[in-house]
Amino acid sequence: NADITDNVVELIAERMQKLPQTTQEVLKLAACIGNQFELKTISILQEKSLQESYDDLWLALQEGLISISGGVSAAFQPANPSIIFKFRHDHIHQSAYSLMPIEDTKEIHLNIGRLLLWSLAWQEEDRNLLDIVNQLNRGIELVDYSYEKQEIAKLELLIGRKVKKATAYDAAYKYFKIGIDLLNESYFTTQYELVYSLYIEAAEAAYLNGDFPGVKHYTETILRHSTILLDKIKAYEIQILAYGSQNKLSEAIDTGLFAL
Repeated sequence: NADITDNVVELIAERMQKLPQTTQEVLKLAACIGNQFELKTISILQEKSLQESYDDLWLALQEGLISISGGVSAAFQPANPSIIFKFRHDHIHQSAYSLMPIEDTKEIHLNIGRLLLWSLAWQEEDRNLLDIVNQLNRGIELVDYSYEKQEIAKLELLIGRKVKKATAYDAAYKYFKIGIDLLNESYFTTQYELVYSLYIEAAEAAYLNGDFPGVKHYTETILRHSTILLDKIKAYEIQILAYGSQNKLSEAIDTGLFAL
């Protein structure tokens, strides 16, 4: 009868803190992955065998904090790495996540993204790739190495194009901008095709989102660095579309004549 609705997460978190440390750690890791997670993913992240990871999760299963998707009995001893666990309630997921110090979450998300990316054989159409990129992005400012920046930028371009195709223009714009933030303008000389693709996609996404200052910035950067005429033409086309959308018809005509 007590009015404790607003404190449910705190109460469950306190209950979790009474569990063994190994169980707490695996639940925190699982919470960073999401509301549901595969046994093989936890095993990779823990750098343990499938059975060891399952054993770490066993008490959480017994306590009813998590369950095995598909209604499989908790007594089932796994041989299949694709077993999917899920938190029994969003509040439980939030509680497990709340046990993680805020200052640690960015590094953990980045490490999860890295481990998933390099440990799992993914294809371009892989449904897990979006989750991997989102994990990386939550700690993206901690990425320092040039090679890793380039590899992640390729993924941002790939995912951005996928979500743009699904007409999620705002989300696509964010992925393209993250890719650009990873690679500054100097990369036009060493990674031209990748950087050009990110900028032209960002320019088009800016137009589709009505961010006309963004269109100006990205297209002018392309025109400043590109030496390929057809690449410049694409930038001019986007500028013309943007001017048309703003009813700046004289500017649109002038840009078209200049490009011609």
